[in-house]
Amino acid sequence: MLPRQSPADAGGTAGGCADGMAPPDLTGLLIEDHGRDAVAAPDLTRHLTEDHDRIAKELNDVVVRRIYAVGLDLQAALALIGQHRAAEKIQRAIGELDVAIGEIRDAIFNDHQWPSS
Repeated sequence: MLPRQSPADAGGTAGGCADGMAPPDLTGLLIEDHGRDAVAAPDLTRHLTEDHDRIAKELNDVVVRRIYAVGLDLQAALALIGQHRAAEKIQRAIGELDVAIGEIRDAIFNDHQWPSS
């Protein structure tokens, strides 16, 4: 790694280039870059929409179905334990899983806006 040099050490002046002239005006380049960003915005929007759709599909296909399967397993366990005192807790857990599935689907398919904290 090279030691850091000031413009004066590098043969230039503190306010300009090595040849003593003013640095180039980069305003045109900045405007050109901004114009490219404006052209790229529709592509970015399309990409983000596709990404949203992919994530939504994966959530619905994998996560929601897995949660649903856990709920079914808990219902089967509930039938096996009968009147055991754990039955109420299992029933409550099944209810919470159903609520979670509903919230996930609502967020996916209805573009639900969560309240900011």
